[in-house]
Amino acid sequence: TFTSMTPFLFASGTNNYSAYGQQLNTDIYCLKLGTGSVSGSFTTGVLKVSGSKKLSFYAVTWKGKKATVSIKVNNGGSISGNTSIEPVANDGATGTGNPPYTIVFSDDTDYYTFNLTGLTESSTISIATDESFETAASNSNARAIMCGFQLY
Repeated sequence: TFTSMTPFLFASGTNNYSAYGQQLNTDIYCLKLGTGSVSGSFTTGVLKVSGSKKLSFYAVTWKGKKATVSIKVNNGGSISGNTSIEPVANDGATGTGNPPYTIVFSDDTDYYTFNLTGLTESSTISIATDESFETAASNSNARAIMCGFQLY
């Protein structure tokens, strides 16, 4: 486990609504946001770093669906550039919602990087499949799976 991943582990953060810590391919930790009817949101634990950093991760949306994943920085700091992505749907993200999912990620289409600036020791990051970050929105498309979080 890399310490840059620790705040992104489900047990280290806050399930704002419809967020789940689950497994891919039987042994890879992931964050799943949303259900078949509502969006999801998760806030990381405290990052414990300051200054400018990059945040990278793999992300896909549910098979046959299209969702937007939004990111924001809390408690000091901001994102330079885009604050949302539209991950590509993946055939492995399917079924009744029960893990393990079998997903093959592509570096070309499924890997995303955000530039974070002005972080403080108490900064956290919220990730959501809606723009409110506060209340689950009714949306059958708002499901995404993310893994491989790195803060560097």
